[in-house]
Amino acid sequence: MKEFENLPEQLRPGDFFEEMEICKPIDPDCLIYKNTFVALVDIIGYKNILKRHEKDTPRYIYQDLINTFSWIKSKYKALQCTLFSDTFLIEGLDDHSINFWNIVSLLTQLQFYFLLKGIMVRGAITFGEHFHKNSILISPALIDAHNLERETKFPRIVFDDIVYNLVTRDVFTFNDKKILKVDKYGVEVNLNLLLKDSDNNNVLSFIPSHVELDYLKYNCHPDMKNINNHKNHCVDVGNELLSKLKDQLLIIDSQAQKLTKHEKDKAFYLISRWNNYLEDFKNSHLLKDDYSI
Repeated sequence: MKEFENLPEQLRPGDFFEEMEICKPIDPDCLIYKNTFVALVDIIGYKNILKRHEKDTPRYIYQDLINTFSWIKSKYKALQCTLFSDTFLIEGLDDHSINFWNIVSLLTQLQFYFLLKGIMVRGAITFGEHFHKNSILISPALIDAHNLERETKFPRIVFDDIVYNLVTRDVFTFNDKKILKVDKYGVEVNLNLLLKDSDNNNVLSFIPSHVELDYLKYNCHPDMKNINNHKNHCVDVGNELLSKLKDQLLIIDSQAQKLTKHEKDKAFYLISRWNNYLEDFKNSHLLKDDYSI
């Protein structure tokens, strides 16, 4: 391709042979659906962000998006993440329910992180047939997630009863902890992150556990063997981050008069859920102060 090196980039041809490598015939047995968990998450008010920041939008939002995208990709090797425009697609490796719990861990933190930035998200998690290879996406599960996400009017991440029953049926109790068996390992899962909303929808908490709050602050988990030694540390971290989130929610609340009725409903929904979620943190002794709004 040296003969084209002096051409302007806009006039250079693509690499035909490189692309043809991708098009080589593939074993048809590999071109099949897999059953797995699929999460679709949209940024709410993305159009308004573009309008508000106009030509400066890439400068305003790029770093947050790439940081989030890279963090998701690095957190769990078995999860695949795709970002297009204002939408995150996260997909599991196979049909084992640990894929769901890994997605839950990601999304509770993602919701919290974006709220600290004043950005609300809405999404859905489904289970079903899914195929994704070489940027080609064929997925009934994704369509189901899209339809479920469209039905939820508020800033929340929802999932149906089929998913709930699927991911909780193999969880057992050991030493007062909820454990899921993965191969020869036992992985602790947090059922408190799965909630029922006032309209009977299954939703994810948008406040992570105290360990995840510590992770959000310092980008590293405390030693799980010494978690009790980190209790005061986690409480301090939790108080600091929750205080920031409360400030952000108060800003959203103070701006409510400038919002449309639909936008007000979203803001007040978050604040009502916030006050409900705080009860779990009081019960787990994570809070020293009252952050009710």
